[in-house]
Amino acid sequence: MRKMIAVLSVAAVVVMGTPAYATNCAAITGSGTCCGGASWYEYSAETLGEGNISYQCWTIDSGLTPISNSAFWNLPAFEVRGFSQHATRVFTVPNDGYTGHWEADLRVDFVAPNGSWWDQITATASVYHSGSGTTTYTIYSHIATQGNDRGRAAFATFSAQPGDVITIDIQGTWSGDSSTHVQFFDARLFHSA
Repeated sequence: MRKMIAVLSVAAVVVMGTPAYATNCAAITGSGTCCGGASWYEYSAETLGEGNISYQCWTIDSGLTPISNSAFWNLPAFEVRGFSQHATRVFTVPNDGYTGHWEADLRVDFVAPNGSWWDQITATASVYHSGSGTTTYTIYSHIATQGNDRGRAAFATFSAQPGDVITIDIQGTWSGDSSTHVQFFDARLFHSA
Protein backbone atom coordinates (compact mmCIF):
# COMPACT_ATOMS: atom_id res chain seq x y z
CA MET A 1 0.00 0.00 0.00
CA ARG A 2 2.80 2.43 0.89
CA LYS A 3 4.51 1.61 -2.40
CA MET A 4 1.33 2.38 -4.34
CA ILE A 5 0.87 5.72 -2.53
CA ALA A 6 4.50 6.63 -3.23
CA VAL A 7 4.09 5.80 -6.93
CA LEU A 8 0.85 7.77 -7.18
CA SER A 9 2.41 10.73 -5.37
CA VAL A 10 5.35 10.81 -7.79
CA ALA A 11 2.96 10.47 -10.76
CA ALA A 12 0.86 13.37 -9.45
CA VAL A 13 3.93 15.60 -9.07
CA VAL A 14 5.07 14.76 -12.61
CA VAL A 15 1.63 15.43 -14.11
CA MET A 16 1.01 18.60 -12.10
CA GLY A 17 4.55 19.86 -12.66
CA THR A 18 4.04 19.96 -16.43
CA PRO A 19 1.57 22.65 -17.45
CA ALA A 20 -1.22 21.43 -19.70
CA TYR A 21 -0.81 24.55 -21.80
CA ALA A 22 2.91 24.08 -22.59
CA THR A 23 3.69 25.28 -26.10
CA ASN A 24 6.32 23.67 -28.33
CA CYS A 25 7.82 26.82 -29.85
CA ALA A 26 9.90 24.82 -32.35
CA ALA A 27 7.00 22.73 -33.68
CA ILE A 28 5.83 22.74 -37.28
CA THR A 29 2.36 24.30 -37.10
CA GLY A 30 1.42 24.06 -40.75
CA SER A 31 2.58 22.91 -44.15
CA GLY A 32 1.42 23.08 -47.70
CA THR A 33 2.12 23.57 -51.35
CA CYS A 34 1.74 26.82 -53.19
CA CYS A 35 2.52 28.75 -56.27
CA GLY A 36 3.73 26.28 -58.88
CA GLY A 37 4.40 23.41 -56.49
CA ALA A 38 6.60 25.12 -53.88
CA SER A 39 6.29 23.37 -50.51
CA TRP A 40 6.58 25.08 -47.15
CA TYR A 41 6.55 24.50 -43.40
CA GLU A 42 5.23 27.01 -40.88
CA TYR A 43 6.78 27.49 -37.42
CA SER A 44 4.24 29.78 -35.75
CA ALA A 45 3.21 28.27 -32.43
CA GLU A 46 2.12 31.75 -31.31
CA THR A 47 1.30 34.56 -33.76
CA LEU A 48 0.59 37.41 -31.30
CA GLY A 49 -3.06 37.22 -32.31
CA GLU A 50 -4.21 34.79 -29.66
CA GLY A 51 -5.52 37.46 -27.32
CA ASN A 52 -4.57 37.94 -23.70
CA ILE A 53 -2.69 34.70 -22.97
CA SER A 54 0.57 33.87 -21.26
CA TYR A 55 2.97 33.76 -24.22
CA GLN A 56 5.70 31.13 -24.08
CA CYS A 57 7.46 31.66 -27.42
CA TRP A 58 7.68 35.46 -27.14
CA THR A 59 9.11 37.88 -24.60
CA ILE A 60 6.68 40.80 -24.46
CA ASP A 61 7.32 44.12 -22.72
CA SER A 62 4.59 45.48 -20.45
CA GLY A 63 3.94 48.51 -22.69
CA LEU A 64 2.55 46.24 -25.41
CA THR A 65 -1.12 45.80 -24.59
CA PRO A 66 -3.18 42.86 -25.89
CA ILE A 67 -6.42 44.12 -27.46
CA SER A 68 -9.43 42.09 -28.52
CA ASN A 69 -10.06 43.94 -31.80
CA SER A 70 -7.51 45.67 -33.99
CA ALA A 71 -8.84 48.75 -35.74
CA PHE A 72 -8.37 47.50 -39.29
CA TRP A 73 -8.87 43.71 -39.13
CA ASN A 74 -11.15 43.51 -36.09
CA LEU A 75 -9.02 40.64 -34.72
CA PRO A 76 -6.97 40.23 -31.51
CA ALA A 77 -3.64 42.06 -31.67
CA PHE A 78 -1.12 44.05 -29.64
CA GLU A 79 -1.11 47.82 -29.34
CA VAL A 80 1.99 49.87 -28.49
CA ARG A 81 1.41 51.85 -25.29
CA GLY A 82 4.88 52.86 -24.16
CA PHE A 83 8.36 53.94 -25.19
CA SER A 84 10.69 51.47 -26.93
CA GLN A 85 8.56 48.39 -26.22
CA HIS A 86 9.62 45.01 -27.64
CA ALA A 87 8.07 41.67 -28.55
CA THR A 88 10.90 39.22 -29.24
CA ARG A 89 11.04 35.59 -30.36
CA VAL A 90 14.21 33.50 -30.61
CA PHE A 91 14.07 30.40 -32.84
CA THR A 92 16.82 27.87 -33.60
CA VAL A 93 16.63 26.65 -37.20
CA PRO A 94 15.89 22.91 -37.30
CA ASN A 95 17.02 20.42 -39.92
CA ASP A 96 13.60 19.96 -41.53
CA GLY A 97 14.92 18.74 -44.90
CA TYR A 98 14.06 21.96 -46.73
CA THR A 99 16.80 24.09 -48.27
CA GLY A 100 14.85 27.13 -49.50
CA HIS A 101 14.44 30.57 -48.04
CA TRP A 102 12.80 31.62 -44.78
CA GLU A 103 10.07 34.23 -44.52
CA ALA A 104 8.94 36.28 -41.52
CA ASP A 105 5.48 37.88 -41.78
CA LEU A 106 3.67 40.53 -39.75
CA ARG A 107 0.43 42.50 -40.07
CA VAL A 108 0.43 46.11 -38.91
CA ASP A 109 -2.19 48.84 -38.60
CA PHE A 110 -0.71 52.30 -38.06
CA VAL A 111 -2.92 55.34 -37.45
CA ALA A 112 -1.28 58.50 -36.15
CA PRO A 113 -3.34 61.56 -37.11
CA ASN A 114 -0.92 64.02 -35.48
CA GLY A 115 2.15 62.65 -37.29
CA SER A 116 4.43 62.60 -34.26
CA TRP A 117 7.95 61.28 -34.77
CA TRP A 118 7.52 59.45 -31.46
CA ASP A 119 4.93 57.10 -32.95
CA GLN A 120 6.85 54.38 -34.75
CA ILE A 121 7.35 50.65 -35.20
CA THR A 122 10.16 48.53 -36.61
CA ALA A 123 10.12 44.76 -37.04
CA THR A 124 13.29 42.85 -37.91
CA ALA A 125 14.50 39.30 -38.40
CA SER A 126 18.12 38.84 -37.35
CA VAL A 127 19.90 35.63 -38.29
CA TYR A 128 22.95 34.55 -36.33
CA HIS A 129 25.11 32.33 -38.55
CA SER A 130 27.48 30.37 -36.36
CA GLY A 131 31.02 31.48 -37.11
CA SER A 132 30.09 34.30 -39.50
CA GLY A 133 28.05 36.80 -37.47
CA THR A 134 24.54 38.22 -37.67
CA THR A 135 22.58 39.55 -40.64
CA THR A 136 19.48 41.68 -40.00
CA TYR A 137 16.49 41.98 -42.37
CA THR A 138 13.70 44.54 -42.06
CA ILE A 139 10.19 43.09 -42.01
CA TYR A 140 8.49 46.46 -41.51
CA SER A 141 9.43 49.99 -40.48
CA HIS A 142 7.21 53.05 -40.23
CA ILE A 143 7.24 56.44 -38.50
CA ALA A 144 4.11 58.59 -38.15
CA THR A 145 5.74 61.45 -40.05
CA GLN A 146 5.31 59.20 -43.12
CA GLY A 147 1.52 59.22 -42.64
CA ASN A 148 -0.89 56.44 -41.75
CA ASP A 149 -0.36 52.89 -42.99
CA ARG A 150 -3.60 50.95 -42.72
CA GLY A 151 -3.80 47.17 -42.99
CA ARG A 152 -0.20 46.45 -44.01
CA ALA A 153 0.84 42.82 -44.54
CA ALA A 154 4.64 42.95 -44.36
CA PHE A 155 7.32 40.30 -44.80
CA ALA A 156 11.03 39.70 -45.23
CA THR A 157 12.77 36.73 -46.85
CA PHE A 158 16.21 35.50 -45.84
CA SER A 159 18.53 32.51 -45.74
CA ALA A 160 19.31 30.42 -42.66
CA GLN A 161 20.89 27.02 -42.12
CA PRO A 162 20.17 24.35 -39.49
CA GLY A 163 21.64 25.52 -36.19
CA ASP A 164 21.39 29.24 -37.06
CA VAL A 165 19.37 31.36 -34.65
CA ILE A 166 16.57 33.63 -35.93
CA THR A 167 15.50 36.49 -33.67
CA ILE A 168 12.26 38.28 -34.55
CA ASP A 169 12.06 41.67 -32.82
CA ILE A 170 9.08 44.02 -33.03
CA GLN A 171 9.88 47.37 -31.43
CA GLY A 172 7.30 50.11 -31.06
CA THR A 173 7.14 53.55 -29.49
CA TRP A 174 4.00 55.54 -28.67
CA SER A 175 3.81 59.31 -28.16
CA GLY A 176 1.00 59.12 -25.61
CA ASP A 177 -1.56 60.59 -28.04
CA SER A 178 -4.83 58.72 -27.44
CA SER A 179 -5.85 59.08 -31.10
CA THR A 180 -2.78 57.12 -32.24
CA HIS A 181 -2.99 53.37 -32.79
CA VAL A 182 0.11 51.30 -33.58
CA GLN A 183 -1.16 47.72 -33.67
CA PHE A 184 0.36 44.43 -34.85
CA PHE A 185 -0.31 40.70 -34.94
CA ASP A 186 -0.02 37.62 -37.17
CA ALA A 187 3.74 37.24 -36.67
CA ARG A 188 4.57 34.09 -38.64
CA LEU A 189 7.68 32.20 -39.71
CA PHE A 190 7.84 30.01 -42.83
CA HIS A 191 10.48 27.78 -44.46
CA SER A 192 10.13 26.80 -48.12
CA ALA A 193 11.49 23.84 -50.05
